[in-house]
Amino acid sequence: MRAAPAVSVPIGVSARWQAVQSLLWVLAVVVCCAWWLARSGQQTAWALAAALPVAGLAWHRLRSPAASLAWDGESWLLDGVPVRVTVALDLDPWLLLRLQTDTGDGWLPATAQQAGGHWHALRAALYSRAPEAPLAAASPAPPQGASAPD
Repeated sequence: MRAAPAVSVPIGVSARWQAVQSLLWVLAVVVCCAWWLARSGQQTAWALAAALPVAGLAWHRLRSPAASLAWDGESWLLDGVPVRVTVALDLDPWLLLRLQTDTGDGWLPATAQQAGGHWHALRAALYSRAPEAPLAAASPAPPQGASAPD
C-alpha cells in the first residue's frame, strides 16, 4: 500500500463552528440557571439574562487563530508541534478532528472550503495507515538451525 502524500492545510475556526460552540455554552448556562432559579422559587426568566454575558464570553474565548495542519508522510504536525489526529466526525465537506498531544487533547474543525485544492490529499492522509517498516526489517530472522517448510 502506498503511503499518503505529504500535505499542509491552513485550518482555522470558522464563524459557524464558533457560533455552534457558543450556542452550546449558552444553552448549558440557561438550563443550569433555570433549574437553580426554579428550585429557589424565583422566576426562571432570569436565566435568560445570564445568557448574554455567557454568549459574549464564549464567543471571545472560542476564537482561535488560523493554524497549519501538516502530514509529512510519517507524522502529523500542528504549527510544527507533533500531534496524533483522528477523525471524530466526517460529514464529507466538513470534518471534526480530535488532536492529541503530550500536553492535552483538543478538537479542530476542517472544511473543504478552508483546505481548497488540498482537501482530497488531507482526507487521504487522515484515512491512510501509518507507514510500516520494510518487510525485511519487520520480520524476525529465523532461529539458527530451523529449516523452511517444504
